[in-house]
Amino acid sequence: MTTQTPIDPRLTRGQQKVPHVEVYWRAVTYKTVVGYSFLGVAILFGGMYLAKPDWYTFVYKKFTNAVNNAVSNSNSDADPVGTDQKHAKFVNLDGKVQVKKVNSVQWVEADYRTVLDKGDLVQTGPDANARITFGEGTTYTVKPDTLVTVEENSTESNKPSSVAVQINHGAVDLATPNWSQPDSKAAVSVEDATAQLHSNSRAAVKSDPETKSSEIMVSSGSAQVRRGGEKIDLAPWEKITIPNGGPIQKSNVLAPPDLVEPLNLAPIIVENPKTSPVRFEWKPIQDAVSYTLRISTTAMFTKTVKEAKVGGTAVEITGLDPGDYFWNVTATDGKKQTSEVSEIFKFTLVAQGKSQEMVLEITSTQVVGHSAEIVGHTEPGAALIVNGQSVPNIAPDGNFRHFTEVAVSALATAAAASLDQIHADGLTPCAGARETAGSGYLTLDEVGAAYQIGSLLANGQNGHGKTVALYELADHSASDVQSYEQCFGLSNPVSTVKLDGGGNSHGGFGTIEADLDIETVATDAPGAAIIALRGAK
Repeated sequence: MTTQTPIDPRLTRGQQKVPHVEVYWRAVTYKTVVGYSFLGVAILFGGMYLAKPDWYTFVYKKFTNAVNNAVSNSNSDADPVGTDQKHAKFVNLDGKVQVKKVNSVQWVEADYRTVLDKGDLVQTGPDANARITFGEGTTYTVKPDTLVTVEENSTESNKPSSVAVQINHGAVDLATPNWSQPDSKAAVSVEDATAQLHSNSRAAVKSDPETKSSEIMVSSGSAQVRRGGEKIDLAPWEKITIPNGGPIQKSNVLAPPDLVEPLNLAPIIVENPKTSPVRFEWKPIQDAVSYTLRISTTAMFTKTVKEAKVGGTAVEITGLDPGDYFWNVTATDGKKQTSEVSEIFKFTLVAQGKSQEMVLEITSTQVVGHSAEIVGHTEPGAALIVNGQSVPNIAPDGNFRHFTEVAVSALATAAAASLDQIHADGLTPCAGARETAGSGYLTLDEVGAAYQIGSLLANGQNGHGKTVALYELADHSASDVQSYEQCFGLSNPVSTVKLDGGGNSHGGFGTIEADLDIETVATDAPGAAIIALRGAK
């Protein structure tokens, strides 16, 4: 290679000096460069080890952890569904929850990215709760001040699953899904006994480390408890107590009462809500000597406005202002044992307007299948009750369009009331949803209320006439979605369309995600149709 300096125009060509610079190079391969780089790194690490062994160990661990995380993330991106089906994950975290992996000596804070394997420990603080979901759908709710160990986690696709958790101390609620594999198992272990739940079952398990005694109670479905060669079957509302070194004691627990009136979501129209009595009634429970009625303005019963303890199965309450209310009942027997909380019902108390001021005109009706479409006009600012249900989409001028599933002969009654007395807090969940959510979590209707979905529904923005398409990478569970809609009183039609060769992939977190997407849309847009677009992975 030859270079030449620039020519100076002030000198003649003969006076120009042209120095020559010769450059030589040597070609080397990439392998040689990499080899020398590794040699340099080795020399560096060797020097670090000789000079500061502790620093070397720290840097080495950081380096290997980074490499392992990169490999793990790569594998996760390649097959996320398969990974989810093999691990248990946290789906709810409230308060301080810590995890100690089986191959670690350190406790770390749990988050939603934490995966649980066999042998891992989970510990909750005094005010903490954690809900764990396994790949086949079983959920374990870890109560406050509880330490559990993941004993079993076998959730291979197309094979019977087996999951189990051991309670070292504290309490755990667990619920099993409707398994596709009939030989699947879900268990929880205490000091010297194991409870195995059957499909579609719920149980509450407690273990007291001080007395070394345990309790196992089944609220739905069935379970079998084993201690050594002894086997005991449990039906709903049956409990066993396992004392330290003593025989197992089986007993019945009080079931919660069934509510009779007011009906769920029923409006109560009176002239003067403050002085008019509201009658509450429920079915009797055997062995119950008293009942406690609670009335609240919130579904979580964070604000109780009335509480009454009565000896019978009915009571009349006065002093309620117009608005929405929630109510439940618990039973107590002669041994001072209290039942679980009943299903929560919601009702609306409305002030009756003067008859001469009421306007209600039905301009057209049309029966479509089992539903009837009603179009009409009422007093602006009125609350319209159609067949026992509030009409959410009354326009400011009083025009409305509503669908009902009952006969047209008793379609509508109206009550003049200011709309600010009717607060649409979203749909009311059934007892199963509230029991699963407990006191530390929110059901979807409560999430919707937090985002003021009720005000949108009250303005007629309920998704009627619209279709929402959801792209999913796994099949949803039709039975789960149907159960959810029945729980919340929904009737959204749900259909499936396969895209790009979308195949069948059922179960695991993919199906849970698809179910949740559909149920969220149905809750926030109860009038919309839903299409699940099943794509290929």
